[in-house]
Amino acid sequence: MQLKTVQHTSRLIFRLAQSLLCVLFLLCTLTGCINEDLSDCGIDYKITYDVRLRTNLSTEIETELNLSEMAPIASLLKSELSTVFTDVAKDVDLSFYTNHLLTHHEEHEVNASSTSFQIYLPVDNYQHLALANWKSAPKVARTGESSDTNYKLSNEMNDTIDSHPIGLFSARFPIRVEDKAQSFHVVLTMINSSAIVVIDKNGCYPDDIFGNAKGFSTGFHMNDSIFQFEKTQVVKAKLISADDRYVGLYTVNFPSRDAKAAAKTTRADGDDSGIWQFNVYVKMNGKWVENKLAIKDPLQAGKVKIIKLKMLNNGSLVSETPQVGVSVTLDWKNASEYDVEI
Repeated sequence: MQLKTVQHTSRLIFRLAQSLLCVLFLLCTLTGCINEDLSDCGIDYKITYDVRLRTNLSTEIETELNLSEMAPIASLLKSELSTVFTDVAKDVDLSFYTNHLLTHHEEHEVNASSTSFQIYLPVDNYQHLALANWKSAPKVARTGESSDTNYKLSNEMNDTIDSHPIGLFSARFPIRVEDKAQSFHVVLTMINSSAIVVIDKNGCYPDDIFGNAKGFSTGFHMNDSIFQFEKTQVVKAKLISADDRYVGLYTVNFPSRDAKAAAKTTRADGDDSGIWQFNVYVKMNGKWVENKLAIKDPLQAGKVKIIKLKMLNNGSLVSETPQVGVSVTLDWKNASEYDVEI
């Protein structure tokens, strides 16, 4: 009987020793991960994101439209473009790449100009690409996001497109994650822009007005911050009117080429008199008049360009803004090719 008791006790001690050894092994493994090689387990890092505007819309409008009689159209333009030139991000899309491949991705609804996240990352070198407000621009496609070298944003590939409904912001930020506490600060800047035409009707009473613009980028490569120009697209302009004297037309789109690139490029439509164009169509006394504005200053990302025009009684327009030429076609016959209700 004593022998059986001793054997039973020995087995219990042996099993307890085995359990203790397993626990000690696990503790040593965890200790090694925490103290020696964070690349095996990772850590939370604080990353702060700020959305930063390049243009103060109110200041730009008040500077260009500074006459008291322009106050109604100026106020309406501020309201119309308030969701575009805002430093508030509705959403952010965060991608982290190692060796050009996506290794970590997060999406957040933020509705703020500045926000921070604790993001879990193993020790490594990352290319971080951040995008704000893309979810609010349903006609801007995102492709190739599984690789940083292929990640880009593109307009829908139609010949005629709508304006972007919101300001888009992006950032590229290399991150070296080390085995210690770290924090990072990422600034997102605006990658689209706006073209505005303000027309003084000058006592004229047109039957109808519509417009469009062209000469802008079709997309944006996130990793190298390069705008692409794959084809000529026409961006439909929105018509606004605050009173009987002034009307406005505006588009929101990717920027134009810069001056140096434009000088080397012959435009697809054969018209190289301007870097980009804004076309205004006026129906006067039952006949359409085409006014083609050739703008010689580039429209940069994050910027707004305001062009002031005066209407003559035959429907033609005269520019009051430097570096803007106007060519006029009276009795223009191609109105049926456009959706003049837009």
